[in-house]
Amino acid sequence: MIVRTTLTTLVVGLAACLSSPQAVAGSLASNAVDSCNGALPGFEGALRKRPLGIANEGAASAFVTCSFTNAYNLSGILDGLVFVTNRRATSVDITCTFVNGLVAEAQQVNPDLPLPTYFVKTVALEAGEFAPVAVFASDYELDAFALPYMNVNCALPSGVEMNLVGYDYSEPA
Repeated sequence: MIVRTTLTTLVVGLAACLSSPQAVAGSLASNAVDSCNGALPGFEGALRKRPLGIANEGAASAFVTCSFTNAYNLSGILDGLVFVTNRRATSVDITCTFVNGLVAEAQQVNPDLPLPTYFVKTVALEAGEFAPVAVFASDYELDAFALPYMNVNCALPSGVEMNLVGYDYSEPA
């Protein structure tokens, strides 16, 4: 009985491996403190990094740049997400520029690589609101962004905190 069960499991497993691969969706997120920094040393003085996020405690907007952690063997990024909290007593707009790809000079190594592409998104946040700033490949009539590398730069207004960064992706099965 044990041999029959093991053989059946082996045959089913082998059949699954030999079938054509299908895309499997996954998500990857990290705390902003892990993935983000002030874009210039001058912005770092206004930013307070704490376990749950990076808060702009300065009087003016501070630019924060994040590099998203890449999943192993992913084939396409479906969206880019930045979750922020407005700690102000008034509403505010936050603008992020998502950058998909590698530096243009990477084409010197592989001429088939596409140039980096930039996607700008502005979101209005009410006082006390926690919300995502997001870009979706489908908004640009794409199945997925061109390369499995996503980065972002946000103008973080005073009193706004960046909490999480991440993306949804597809990968070969």
